[in-house]
Amino acid sequence: MTRSHDIVRHWKARPLSAAAEGVDHADPAVALMEAEERELTPPAPDRSDVAGMLMAHLFGDGPHPERVTLRLYRLAEAMGCDLLQALPYSERSLLVADDEAAREHRLAALLRGTRIARRKPATHEAAIRTVLKAAWDRQRQLFMAREVPAAALIDYQAASPDELLGQFQARQAAVVALLEFFFRDGAAPEQAVKRVFMVAKAYFEPLVLRMSLQKLGGMFGQTRATWSWRGKNKLNGFLAARGISAVKAPYQKSDDVCVKYALAAAGNRNRATGRRVA
Repeated sequence: MTRSHDIVRHWKARPLSAAAEGVDHADPAVALMEAEERELTPPAPDRSDVAGMLMAHLFGDGPHPERVTLRLYRLAEAMGCDLLQALPYSERSLLVADDEAAREHRLAALLRGTRIARRKPATHEAAIRTVLKAAWDRQRQLFMAREVPAAALIDYQAASPDELLGQFQARQAAVVALLEFFFRDGAAPEQAVKRVFMVAKAYFEPLVLRMSLQKLGGMFGQTRATWSWRGKNKLNGFLAARGISAVKAPYQKSDDVCVKYALAAAGNRNRATGRRVA
């Protein structure tokens, strides 16, 4: 993940020690001591690394939408960043529980507003498992990121012994920033979890087994065109609005190709009446 933006951005500044502040830097001995101290001081966390840790945690049970939903809401609640305040307590308790009723509720919530919203959770669960089994069969040799436990993201005691408190706090701030992006459309799971999968498809494709937009959309009861729109508007648009260049995800067509397609389709009236014209 190399694009520079609010989700993936290198933190290049290294803090100087308080002892080194205000010291005559012309002294060779002082310069040598500072250089040695900087070598011993771990660098500030790279936000791309933080994003990788967060995504590896969310997809620790695989790319099943219901399991990702459970991990996302448990982490958001544990971080205490007020992202879930808009949800009623009854809804929040179901989103972070892991019994049969809670699992059915999460599956039903992910289908809200879709064309198959009336599908029974058990039926949709079977459809998701069919999609995932086919994806796993195609990716037997796929390298998967090692799961990151939640404690490594929220608990300072679980951090590396070499990590300073200030750096851990900076890493936590980066996690909160990512969660805020996921919950940008609100606390409802049918919005937040789709953003998680959208980012995974764009930058962590092995986590979603390199599934196509059609397969990803199908797990949420939506079409490929809907997910293509989501990537362009929710992710590309978000980055472009902040002046970021090269915001295309690897699976998206380049600008040059889009121009060629548009020119080739000029004058095409097949969809003007809402039906295909022979």
